[in-house]
Amino acid sequence: MAKYRPSQTDAPKHERPSAAGVLSKLLINHSKKGRRKPKMFPQDPDTAAQYWIAHQRAPDDHSEAMTEIRDNHEVIGYNAPYIDRLVRTLRQFLNLSDIHQAFVIDCIDRGMEYRGEDMRIYTEIAKQYEIMWKNPEAYKVGNDKILRRVRAGL
Repeated sequence: MAKYRPSQTDAPKHERPSAAGVLSKLLINHSKKGRRKPKMFPQDPDTAAQYWIAHQRAPDDHSEAMTEIRDNHEVIGYNAPYIDRLVRTLRQFLNLSDIHQAFVIDCIDRGMEYRGEDMRIYTEIAKQYEIMWKNPEAYKVGNDKILRRVRAGL
């Protein structure tokens, strides 16, 4: 889990990092290295960061809550699982080809979450997702035996 420790030039130590700010810095560094930006992303890094946040699952209040890192009652940084997830998925996404990036965004827009999976696995998930949404009840019945085996550990 990454820890965010403000540098001397950043905001005061007691200020929490924002997801948009961290992603914006990542996108700026990505472009400074001469790497291509996804075609569907807005030009402005701050707007592009908001675009990615809007295409990701909202933070879980319990497992992804930001917590302070303290040393002798002084805040020295933050544990930020939600920001970590956004950074991890964005990095994975940026490494995809243009066609795969378009595929992922299309799947997200249709309601399928992207968690940074390998494209081979993600396309299999997308296939099952499409089959399920055509007839959810039949999908549940057809896969009930498989799910029972998985739950039983067989």
